[in-house]
Amino acid sequence: MLYNGLLRVPCPILGPCIPAGKVVDDPVNTLDILANATGLAGLAAPETHGRSWRGLWDGHESRDFALSEYEVDAARSAVDMDLMTIRSDRYRMSIDLRTDTGELYDLQKDPHEMTSRFYDPAFRRIRKQHRDLYRTRPSDVIPAAPRVGWH
Repeated sequence: MLYNGLLRVPCPILGPCIPAGKVVDDPVNTLDILANATGLAGLAAPETHGRSWRGLWDGHESRDFALSEYEVDAARSAVDMDLMTIRSDRYRMSIDLRTDTGELYDLQKDPHEMTSRFYDPAFRRIRKQHRDLYRTRPSDVIPAAPRVGWH
């Protein structure tokens, strides 16, 4: 699964329009880096799933969640999975879209992600909220790439 330690990676950026010492706590994605690099260079960003962080730097925008995907192939990992991970400020939920199984962690109470609450009835509302977040941005879902090489 896509644990928070794999997703929450520091990304220091220095530039003329970035406030010195600014820390963005909103969930963002590495897919956004291209949109930021082209924007900082004064170039038009190609059409991708990434979004610029400029609004986060200047305080005009906030983000509720970041979406990450990981396609696992049985030829490489002994299991086929299409993982979708939704990371909000407090929770991280991963779902295998093939089996509808998953993991859900309360990152405030369980920062080391040791106890999944995915099947816990007390977290049913949180699970639904995160599924709904995933559905709000269908264009962020990147289609599976064609199989090449060892596939």
